[in-house]
Amino acid sequence: MEYHETSLDYDKGVAYFLGETHAILNPSGIQDYKMALDFFVKATTSEKDPASIAEAWNYIGVIYQNGLGVDEDKEEAFVAFESSAANGSNRGAEHLALKYYMGDGVEKDVARAMEI
Repeated sequence: MEYHETSLDYDKGVAYFLGETHAILNPSGIQDYKMALDFFVKATTSEKDPASIAEAWNYIGVIYQNGLGVDEDKEEAFVAFESSAANGSNRGAEHLALKYYMGDGVEKDVARAMEI
């Protein structure tokens, strides 16, 4: 993983999400979804890079969608994917479209899914 001083919280979140050992970002190398979530949430307000903010929202959605270190919460995942897509993440947009298509955490709306 490449380290960027301007996206420290996002990068720490990724390191803990993946369990990657890094001297600054995750010295222990443990995979800790709760800690990753904490860094991603912080990144949504602390980061300067719009792409980091968008991807932090996407990771938040993945964590809640799959109940990784938290209780599974499809509605919270929907909100996070919506924020991710609104901030320009293609992955967030794909997740959001799938949520609409499947009616997962939101009322099913295939037409809306195809618009995203």
